[in-house]
Amino acid sequence: MSQHIKLLVKANPEKLSDITLIKHYLSQSIKLVGMEPLGDPVVWSVPLDPCKLGGDTFQDEGGVTSQLVGFSTLTTSHIAIHTWPLRSEAHIDLYSCKEFDSTDFISWTHTCLSATVVKTQDLSYACRW
Repeated sequence: MSQHIKLLVKANPEKLSDITLIKHYLSQSIKLVGMEPLGDPVVWSVPLDPCKLGGDTFQDEGGVTSQLVGFSTLTTSHIAIHTWPLRSEAHIDLYSCKEFDSTDFISWTHTCLSATVVKTQDLSYACRW
């Protein structure tokens, strides 16, 4: 049975801007849920565009000038993260053809990113054909 979970989290902008931390989060998440990556996690730093965030200008970005987009392709599917440091938010998506313990994954997210999980969406029902 497949599983698909999405998380919306709030976290410190510095953590959400840290490429090394996000790579660590992705690689350890994969190990935690017992999946096999097809390579190292990939994380890109994308320059922030205030217009896309619904604002005209940055008033006090605290040195944050980019957001991170990261993913890892797994033998059983994928994990992805999109961070928005100026909003102190991240969206995380974990999909697998293999079952995993979502409570462990949520707990790890809280621990590693010092994040508060604002919303959890379990889309596993949509994986059943």
